[in-house]
Amino acid sequence: QIHAVNGSTFFSYWPPYTYNRHLKLIADCSAQISTKGGVFGDYNPTIESLTRTLEGREIECISIGNGKLTAWIQHRQHPGESMAEFFAEGFLHRLLGIGADGALDDATKVVLERYRLYVVPCMCPDGAVLGHLRTNSVGANQNREWATVHDHYEAPTLERSPEVHAVLSKMDETGVDFFLDVHGDEELPYGESCLFRFPRFALQIFTDRWAPF
Repeated sequence: QIHAVNGSTFFSYWPPYTYNRHLKLIADCSAQISTKGGVFGDYNPTIESLTRTLEGREIECISIGNGKLTAWIQHRQHPGESMAEFFAEGFLHRLLGIGADGALDDATKVVLERYRLYVVPCMCPDGAVLGHLRTNSVGANQNREWATVHDHYEAPTLERSPEVHAVLSKMDETGVDFFLDVHGDEELPYGESCLFRFPRFALQIFTDRWAPF
């Protein structure tokens, strides 16, 4: 991108996944569910907005599957890691048979029969639009917003991290058997590689909130 005034040239760190492309992904998922509903049987795919960000953008969640276990898969907590949402796009296309006329492959059917999946394709749309690498519109690093670990810093909060707050509230409602947090790594020389990991305090959260260990 070339700056209109001073002529400076800007290069993206990774191939951009734009907000317009994100909106198209959500629209494609919605269209697939509404037009191919009979294909999914009792997998019952749905799309809902969990909340709005501080700048008013939706945090969408696509859910599908009829299994007894509950899996949450979220992407792009760090908005500069655009490869994470490329992963989400391919993942949702496969889950919903987008580009395959609604046909689901055998491996996908096995997963959908074991799990109810909750997929959040972009946790930080504000940061993505603003061009931030790791934070939302008020400078919160969402990967550090999952639990209060210091008396002087409550997390998450509606004022600083409503995205995480909403996802945790929905997790309280559904329960969690499996959680995947999809990131990218700024040091790996592969433009579409992703790391799959728990948020830093996931073990504490699981123990305190859901896990009957």
